[in-house]
Amino acid sequence: MKKTTAAQTGSGKGTSAGAGGHAGGTGGASEFGWYGSMLHDRFYSEWIQPTTVISSGAKLSALVKIRIEKDGRVSDFEIIKPSGNVVVDESVAATAKRVAQVDPLPAGLGNGDHYDVRINFELNSEQ
Repeated sequence: MKKTTAAQTGSGKGTSAGAGGHAGGTGGASEFGWYGSMLHDRFYSEWIQPTTVISSGAKLSALVKIRIEKDGRVSDFEIIKPSGNVVVDESVAATAKRVAQVDPLPAGLGNGDHYDVRINFELNSEQ
């Protein structure tokens, strides 16, 4: 079972979007929720999850901060809360090499030059 969440922060437009299309935050959530969902789906689809390190029922997650430039270039990908499992953390970090470009920022999102988003990569072995 895959479960992830994404939370975005931008200039006065605090929004969040998650795996089930759940959106919340202060203003702009419905306006830019589609972009957060796209980012979440894009990065998560490129994550090659390790299958050999997880015991049944174990849950591990790594929180990542990603900076998207105005043109859609991914300029920063940083694990800000590691999972505690080096194999999982390395698999998440490797995702940065596979996603270097996403859709350009929609007008009004972020500070005009870039947009910071946080995505939680959660590995759950429950089948």
